[in-house]
Amino acid sequence: MDAQDPAALGGRITSWLAAALIVLILCAGSPASAFQTINRIKAGGELRIGQLAPASVTADQERVLAMNLAARLGARPYFIDYVGIDELLKGLAKGEVDVAIEPLSKARPLPEGLASTLPVRHADLWRVTSPYIAESRSTTAPLTVHFASDAWHQALALKKANEDIQLSVAPVRASRYQLLTRVGRGEVTASLAYEHEFTDREIGGLRPRQRLRDQVALSWVLRAEDRVLEKKVNDFLREQTLTSTALYVDRGDWRSIQERGRIRLVTLYRPETYFAWSGQFMGFEYDLARAFVRQHGLGLEVVIARSQREMLERLARGEADIAAGFLAPATLPAGLTASEPYLKSSGRVVSRRGRFVRLGPLDFHQKQVVLDPQTPYRQHFERLAGVGISAQVVELPLSASELLDAVSRGEADFAVIDDHEFQLQSLWRDDLVSLMKVDLETPRSWVVRSETPELQAAVDQFLLSDAGRRRVRLGRSKYFAGSKAADTFKEAVAVFQRDHGYSPFDELVRRYASYYAFDWRLILAVMLQESRFDPNAVSRSGARGLMQVQDAASQQVGISDLFDPKSAVHAGVKYLDWVRSQFEADLDIRDRTWFSLAAYNGGLTHVIAARELAASQGRDPRRWFGHVELAMGDLSSQPRYRALDSRQVTDYVSRIRDYYEMYVRLTEHQRLPGSSGRAAPTVAAYVGD
Repeated sequence: MDAQDPAALGGRITSWLAAALIVLILCAGSPASAFQTINRIKAGGELRIGQLAPASVTADQERVLAMNLAARLGARPYFIDYVGIDELLKGLAKGEVDVAIEPLSKARPLPEGLASTLPVRHADLWRVTSPYIAESRSTTAPLTVHFASDAWHQALALKKANEDIQLSVAPVRASRYQLLTRVGRGEVTASLAYEHEFTDREIGGLRPRQRLRDQVALSWVLRAEDRVLEKKVNDFLREQTLTSTALYVDRGDWRSIQERGRIRLVTLYRPETYFAWSGQFMGFEYDLARAFVRQHGLGLEVVIARSQREMLERLARGEADIAAGFLAPATLPAGLTASEPYLKSSGRVVSRRGRFVRLGPLDFHQKQVVLDPQTPYRQHFERLAGVGISAQVVELPLSASELLDAVSRGEADFAVIDDHEFQLQSLWRDDLVSLMKVDLETPRSWVVRSETPELQAAVDQFLLSDAGRRRVRLGRSKYFAGSKAADTFKEAVAVFQRDHGYSPFDELVRRYASYYAFDWRLILAVMLQESRFDPNAVSRSGARGLMQVQDAASQQVGISDLFDPKSAVHAGVKYLDWVRSQFEADLDIRDRTWFSLAAYNGGLTHVIAARELAASQGRDPRRWFGHVELAMGDLSSQPRYRALDSRQVTDYVSRIRDYYEMYVRLTEHQRLPGSSGRAAPTVAAYVGD
């Protein structure tokens, strides 16, 4: 056992005590005060959030982010207004609020006892002027800013460097937006503004004249003693920043898709459609779609929806090209078109094992039946109602597993689900029994927008071809063959349904990621890319284990047994933490992460050299994508770095980013009324080869 393992401590301390020790280390010797705020938030169910009134230009964005933070903490957001930043920080120091969400420069000195979070955003600082000020006078025009504001501290730094700068104070009760609007109207000569303040909201007449600071790191503020809350907030901000990529809209037909090189498939994250387990992507719809895109030499991008209804909405908006989730053509809204059907499915009436010996129509009278509103099986019970047999039909937008859970818990008498879904569920659970089939066999199809006829023709041609039919037969055999299904798939479905697990090493990944302040899903993405979760993996360069750690890195972190999963995960995460510490803490969270991953794969010296080269080329050395990433490609052309495989490094970072976004979205569960809390998530991840 590794002597440096923080969770084992010689093998004699239990796991809960080790977790407590981690938190004690985190709390830097003040455990009572460190826990006080987070315990109060949990007990009272309320996160107190301090903000400025009048609101700043970006207040709406900060409020939404703060409300998401409260939801993550399981609390209600309670906003408290303050006039001026000094009053806001005093209220925070006195314990009136838990977090101040007015973004302040990390370089700004804070009162004793307060500390900055990780950056919530980065922005360039500009001198902005009235349109009536000549360009030649713009650098000497008097600056009007709010006293004690973040802009005031920036203005004082400018005046220290240039004593000729004239400063005047704006009324504290005037908002930032009101001040900049006055500048735009010519009522005030000049002020200071971060770039997002005049780009997020158009301000007529305002003239940005001079960039004074590049990429200023702006952060929220907490009390320094609230170390546990600080960790939770920083974990939240790290995830939010890393996963802020928005879905793009493209309504193009087949030619546009070919130029893009990828087909976007919107589906559900369920065992019968698409899910990830131990480095493999599975699901009937996923396998069928992958066969289709491979036939055309394209990649596959998966967009995950919470329900069939949301699938169709995303497709209609142009966020996907194909919707695939055993959709019934008869229920499609206008503007969408079904493909040729690829299978037909009927319904199964399922109840708790042992409750009913046999089932007849009269047994439904006054019994509660749950089903998905998108299925056609309500017609069966409407016919029964016509002859006096009145079942209590409840439509719930839940997965088959969640409907069956309700029956198993005794919350409903029967559930009606598709036949193929019952076959899949029977792989891992024996608490339920199918009592009868609902004789309403319906076709199931993919769906495209009516405005993409060329795509529909390509889909129809594939589904009607011998290759497409063969893929459907193989999928039915693999996923819906009951006892004949492979043991590996049975295990994957069982773990997915019971634990919502993603690899055999989730617990280890969570433990070490938490200790070294990483999002555990980022580590999972690294492991997926490095070893496909094979603990015995060995690369051509000699890297070993789940995280593919080289001997030099292994020696540096002091962990040698890289074929032991626990040691391998610890070594990889500890080395990645060391690499991250070599980059500036005020970098954008995303770019610091991308730099760390590039250095983990290609070496720290190569990333440092690429950043220097990027600066010499006029690119931004603080940004990875589109800047240092491109310089990395140029670096390999220099004789000194000829051995560098720059394409491998850049592809590595891109792929892990995609895997990470996938894992984050797969683990975001929004609770639906009456559900077990396992609703599928909402954003895209590239999962092509």
